[in-house]
Amino acid sequence: MNKDIEEIHAEACFANQDTYTDPVTGYTVFTSLAHKKRGVCCGSGCRHCPFSHERCQHGASQRMFEKPRYIKNSRVRDDNRSTCRPPVVLFFSGGKDSFLSLALALKDSHTKVILLSTYDPAMGMNGIQQVPIFEIENFASMNELDLITVPISSNSLPYTDMVHLGLQLVPGGKVDALVFGDIHLEHIRRWREDEFSARLGYLCRFPLWRQDYSALIKLLRMACLEYKVNIVFCAIYDDDLREKLSPGMLYDDLAIQTIIESGKDMFGENGEFHTRVQLACSSV
Repeated sequence: MNKDIEEIHAEACFANQDTYTDPVTGYTVFTSLAHKKRGVCCGSGCRHCPFSHERCQHGASQRMFEKPRYIKNSRVRDDNRSTCRPPVVLFFSGGKDSFLSLALALKDSHTKVILLSTYDPAMGMNGIQQVPIFEIENFASMNELDLITVPISSNSLPYTDMVHLGLQLVPGGKVDALVFGDIHLEHIRRWREDEFSARLGYLCRFPLWRQDYSALIKLLRMACLEYKVNIVFCAIYDDDLREKLSPGMLYDDLAIQTIIESGKDMFGENGEFHTRVQLACSSV
């Protein structure tokens, strides 16, 4: 699918439209928003199916998602940033930590930020936060951020190699650095540096690394207001917290106080819970 179509689709979604007109064929095309209202894949191989064509049987539309895609959403603002130096690519899972990293990265007016998200093409979901890939696409579109989507499955190349293929789609072919939202987990950071820095030669940055939690929470609150989003729990794994919190609840000051009083890590660094970014208007 060419970039022109992606731009037209992004604009239609931003305008909350169910369809747009293909500029080449003149056909009416359903947007991903229209498909989401249906709730399931119809099996027809629709161009913007948000369900990864799960009901299509080995068709051409299914093969569209076997390779990484570059979705251009940026306008003049971010294109001007790119004249200063190569862009940074920020690994975006849809969770609070990657959102925090994004908020920090966007404070640098001289650097263009490109998001990268991996997902399971069979489920259409990010592997960790279990955020539908179409929600991440919508978030990127609304914030005018280019996005690289990378399908990861048992039939694909290994994770790092698939991500490397996705990074090669960056316009101009140069990446200043890869940005990650890790805070404390040494083994995760070491793995990233071994794979992406030592093996592939990318510079890795960890802007949240061992930052003070109170400062991160303050930044998170400000970023939520600026980008009009909420942070909600998407999974609770700790048995004690399950009695007090549940998926869908806001990750707010009251929830954080509950986590602290339970003696748990307030950022869930020990696997106690996962969170996700949710557009504030989507809860209305």
